[in-house]
Amino acid sequence: NNYNLSASSVRVNSLGGEVMSLAICPNQPHTIALGSEDGCIRLFDMRYIKHSRKRVINFGGKKKGRSVYVDNWTIPIELLSGHSFGVLDLEFHPKYTNRLVSCSYDMSVAVWDVFGSFSESSSSSPLLGQYDQIHSEFVSGVSWSRFHDSRIATASWDETLA
Repeated sequence: NNYNLSASSVRVNSLGGEVMSLAICPNQPHTIALGSEDGCIRLFDMRYIKHSRKRVINFGGKKKGRSVYVDNWTIPIELLSGHSFGVLDLEFHPKYTNRLVSCSYDMSVAVWDVFGSFSESSSSSPLLGQYDQIHSEFVSGVSWSRFHDSRIATASWDETLA
């Protein structure tokens, strides 16, 4: 196959510095997650990026605030904060659309409940768990098991797999 990347490309600004990782949701291919050097993950809905022009954001209310026009592609549908350094890899769960796993230069692995599917009674944060004792160096890769729904494989600069 010959893929024409320029014909389908859309510019997305992560607002978090360098984009270090990208994942496309397998069950919602219009949803992408970007991992940035600021340690955050931003989720974007590509359907809105292509069709939106400008959006007004009001800061501080009508009397004190000011209106700023920004391109809609700079506004993520969800912002996930949990890593203290850049996000090196991330992956959506192959079966459960609302699950995302990420790894970082901070030597941790995080599991997320995305798309606002977490309930107020169970958790006030989309971060389901963060594991920082797995490796002694940067965690450079993560992947969900295709056979066990809750298993994750990780790779690290410490030359180990977990």
